[in-house]
Amino acid sequence: MDDLDKILSLVEKSTGGIESTGNIITQIYRQYIAKYSAADQYLNDVIKEKGKPSANDMEIAARLYAVPKMRRHYKNIANILVKADQLYEQWKPQEDEMRKAPEDDWIDYFLDRVKTVSDETVQRLWACILAQECFEQGTFRRVMLDRLALLDRSSAALFQILCDLTYDIEVSDGRNYSVPLYIRDTELCKMVHNTCIDFTEEDAMLYKNYFSINDRVLHGSEIEEELEVLQEIGLVNLSEENDQSDIYSIENIEFTVSTENKKFKVLPQYDEQQEVYYIVTGCMTFTKIGLELYKTLKKQIVKPSFFLKLVESFMDYGEFRNSGDEEQSVEHMENI
Repeated sequence: MDDLDKILSLVEKSTGGIESTGNIITQIYRQYIAKYSAADQYLNDVIKEKGKPSANDMEIAARLYAVPKMRRHYKNIANILVKADQLYEQWKPQEDEMRKAPEDDWIDYFLDRVKTVSDETVQRLWACILAQECFEQGTFRRVMLDRLALLDRSSAALFQILCDLTYDIEVSDGRNYSVPLYIRDTELCKMVHNTCIDFTEEDAMLYKNYFSINDRVLHGSEIEEELEVLQEIGLVNLSEENDQSDIYSIENIEFTVSTENKKFKVLPQYDEQQEVYYIVTGCMTFTKIGLELYKTLKKQIVKPSFFLKLVESFMDYGEFRNSGDEEQSVEHMENI
């Protein structure tokens, strides 16, 4: 048996092994490989005719294999470019000045990471990044693009939800923060049953139901698991369970919270043991990469109608956290 016969024999055995399974994985494989069947068919015809493909035949087969993949890549890139053009027109000032295009190296790096993105949610995110980079070069460095390339449909949708639920804090010493308001179920339950604030179960459900991805509301551990993915990617920092994030100061300073063009003052609490003033901001903060992405997406964010009351209630709850009846059963917390 010569080398060609050995190769054909191995291919036949492998194909027979795949066909013998006849299960869903096989069907998925066949559907995928069918897109590239032109190259296989061409080589089969060449082998039948010549007995052995030439170097030129292999080059033709390689091109036939590459065409469907390149077509898909170019389609994905084109969709993102169209979306970026639309965003650019929305964001540009009335007197648009000539802007220097991003460097070719950056564009190459960007295109390499978006060519396999076919999900529309993720494409919109990448379109925002491209439009922002055209306005301000250097906003998204290559290491940031690498991190963002790890986003899939679910993680991108969840990050968009967090952006919708982000509020701003100004500290009188000059510091400024944008904070995604993530409230765990245990704290949300305590807010509902704290008699010092105006926050109902209906308010809590509006917030919980907003965490909906692919028309399905996430609950409890499901949200935490998805948030941990965002944390692994490097977009957010999630506080430990039974803990929350804070902004500290050794001086008695003033905090101003703002959202939806409304601002209000918040009185800090005082930790006598550590001798610091602080306010609780929720169970999560943005990383540097996450913050840059939020700033880019912020231009097209529409806050949910319940958000202002949610932020006000959460800040009031910080002041009266130890007041009211807060000892609730685990079963009741799960039902809220």
